[in-house]
This record gives sequence, C-alpha cells and structure tokens, in this order.
Amino acid sequence: MKLVLTVWILGAAVALSDAERSLGVSPDRHWELIMMAESESDLAQVFVRDLTRQVDLPTETFDGYGTFANSSTEAVWRSSSDAFAVSFRGTKRTFHTDVYFLESNVWEKVEMPAYEANILGRQGVVHAGRNIVEGFVRFDSEDVFVLAVHIEPDWQEKELTHKITSWKPSEQTEYLVTLKFNRNTAPNCSIVAIDPDQREGETGKKRGG
Repeated sequence: MKLVLTVWILGAAVALSDAERSLGVSPDRHWELIMMAESESDLAQVFVRDLTRQVDLPTETFDGYGTFANSSTEAVWRSSSDAFAVSFRGTKRTFHTDVYFLESNVWEKVEMPAYEANILGRQGVVHAGRNIVEGFVRFDSEDVFVLAVHIEPDWQEKELTHKITSWKPSEQTEYLVTLKFNRNTAPNCSIVAIDPDQREGETGKKRGG
C-alpha cells in the first residue's frame, strides 16, 4: 500500500515529541530514520526525515509493546538508499519487520504475503496459536530481500500436532523467507522461496528470543 504521507515541518514534529532517537542515516546522507514518542513512557512511531528539505515523513510502523525507553527497534538501509527495513517488538513474545521501498518519490510499505501459513502448514498447525520472531537478514538485487523467521506453535497447538498420524509434521522452526517487492502492482510483494535456515541459532541471536 502506498502511504499518503503527511509532511511534518521538522520544528513542529520535535515540538510534539519529547523523546527521539536515530535509527540510522541512509548511505547517501539524504534520509534518516527517527523513532519518536511523546514521552519516554509512550510507544514510539518511526519517521523518515528528509535531511535536505528538513521535513519528517511518518511511516505506518509503531512499536507494538513496551515504551520508548526500553524499545529494541532496529533498522537497516539498503546500500542504494532507496529501501529500508525496521524490526520491532509486536508483543511480549513476537518481533516483526516492516520493509519500505522508495517508489515515485513516495515511501511504499511492503504488504507481506501470508508466508506464515505455508510454514505453519508444514508444522501441522491449523489454528492461530504460534510464536513468531521475524528478523531482517539482507537486501538482494532486483528488489529481493530476506527475512529470518523463528515460528512455532504454542504449547496447545503443539499438543494437537502430536495427534496427527497420517503424516509427520515438521519440527523445523527456523526459516529463511525470500520475498520480492513488486513495483506498480497490487499486492506489492510475492514469495520467492521459503527454506529451512541452517544457520545455527541466528534468528534467536539477532532478536534475543
């Protein structure tokens, strides 16, 4: 979905925000990702600061759990400065990643396809109970990017998978999910591949579990 971005004059944005920290400047020094909150005890929102025009562009990315003071939000820029990823805590037990690409001078948020359903199906999960830790790995060429995902049933769903006898559900919980941003199309993202992650402990190490 393309964002209808409200331009905040830098001074006005700061006036409404008592808590602010940088998540990183783009390689070309044109953009900076800023996390802002009204106070240290509030949830934060991520903004893209245009360092040339000195304006802040609000994104759709908010911390989902905790406060600005204890936020573990992280961001990564693509080397070409036209894409970035923000990983943030969604709930007490989950982390999520939002990815944005610059398209026609607008930062467009990637609409993630339901890759979780594919993985949960392999695990024999039929209901929603699961824990997800989603971390960013890298940007590849041709608008392709990779996520590292830890996904497993909660204990109630896991008990149900033990009752499946017609086939053996996978116990794999670590996956590399390769996705592609599709410009000028809807939906704007498609699955390229979902593969078991053979890198021992990488997802857990990155996000802290």
